[in-house]
Amino acid sequence: MTTTRFLSNPGPAELPHTADVVIIGGGPSGTAALWAIERLAPGTRIVLIERSDRLGAGSSLASLENFRTCWPAVCLARMMVRSLEVFQHANEYLGDGAAQSLALKQRGYLFCAFSEEQARAFQTDVARL
Repeated sequence: MTTTRFLSNPGPAELPHTADVVIIGGGPSGTAALWAIERLAPGTRIVLIERSDRLGAGSSLASLENFRTCWPAVCLARMMVRSLEVFQHANEYLGDGAAQSLALKQRGYLFCAFSEEQARAFQTDVARL
């Protein structure tokens, strides 16, 4: 059974003494790696180390505010929709306290077409959603 906890600035006594996997960095890649390992190898002892008191608070912070689900490649659109699901339900996927730490803000993108060709390409992308 996997137990997931989020510890903000833990002291030495709170940290595990051993782990099967140690992930450095709590941005999108680190949290995605943790999530995938837990799903593929239940029972794996994973420690994610993030220097900030919030996940994704470093250079990844801005990317956690902009969600783009409209992509030219269907596989990218599906991956982003799935990623958004994980971020919207962070506690369920990443453990208690993850949602508060992420402080998710959903912003988005505005794409402007400057030609009929670009407009058709955008319409094709949107039709795939």
